[in-house]
Amino acid sequence: MKFLYVSALMVTFTLGQALGQGATGAASFLSRGMGARGISLGSAYAAIVDDASAVYWNPAGLTYASRFHVMVSDLVDIRVSSSFGEIQYPQLAMSLNRTRPLFGIRRLAVGLGYAGFLVQDITNYDKNANYLGNSDFSESAVFLSLATQIRAMRIGMSWKYFKQDFTGATSFSQTTDLSSMGKPHDFGIIIEPVSWLKIGLVIRDSVRIGSFDCTPREAQMGFGLDIGKLWQRVPVQISVDLRGVSNDADRLLIGFEYRGSLGNRELHARLGLNTVLANEQSSHLSRDAKVAFGFGIRGNYLGLDIGWLQEIFPNLLSPYSTMVVVTTNVSFGRNIRNE
Repeated sequence: MKFLYVSALMVTFTLGQALGQGATGAASFLSRGMGARGISLGSAYAAIVDDASAVYWNPAGLTYASRFHVMVSDLVDIRVSSSFGEIQYPQLAMSLNRTRPLFGIRRLAVGLGYAGFLVQDITNYDKNANYLGNSDFSESAVFLSLATQIRAMRIGMSWKYFKQDFTGATSFSQTTDLSSMGKPHDFGIIIEPVSWLKIGLVIRDSVRIGSFDCTPREAQMGFGLDIGKLWQRVPVQISVDLRGVSNDADRLLIGFEYRGSLGNRELHARLGLNTVLANEQSSHLSRDAKVAFGFGIRGNYLGLDIGWLQEIFPNLLSPYSTMVVVTTNVSFGRNIRNE
């Protein structure tokens, strides 16, 4: 049992570092984000999120999502998947946005999300290098979110449930404590003082999983500038976020999105940068930078987004090549703006 648990920790640490996630430990796979649009904008999404993935990025953004929205995403890491084994990152998010007053509340939105990290056929050996068989490792996170609007301010909260499983000859698992529903784990706000400016803030609390592990505390603040609402000839949206994680370096996130049209379809082109802010203690991390790009197409009911995340510089923890991530996203419905 002890040997198998140590093996599980080694798997999560090794993969967490190989994937360039920065943070390690419980649910470190979540640090790469949810949904193609947010990832291709360099994760600068706290202020401008307007789809069901707000359950992760900022629950207040659910009030911008369509009345009923479902999105399914699949993340693929080309380098790690080809060298480590079968790895999957399934994601699902859905939201329901009620715009008619209910109990005196002008707008009320609820969201449900799931993100998983699955590794299959891990080869196990004992301390004498004797083959013990294969096992599987999985982590999963479930989000339950609630959001509302009060004048120009939108407020949201998310509760999170985590589970880790290491299955083999002897299985090991741990989950979020039973008190996980006692308080929200994420709190987010988005303020829209004018139609072309959004200011977002999300605080993610630490969540303990079992007796051994916990997720890190995080805070992310972002600004979204919609130039297209100031000057129609430049349909570009710019987002800039600052993200701080406990026991890790702060990150600067920048995203650009161009919006066009083809008939009755919307076209989007995106570019993002995700980099560490260097300081005296972590100057060696300043090269831990990632660039992202992607595109999307939306019709009346269906949409498709594809994003690509790439490490700019290789490092000692990823010596073979830069990291490549491909994310696909399918969404249904249009976004609700100011009604």
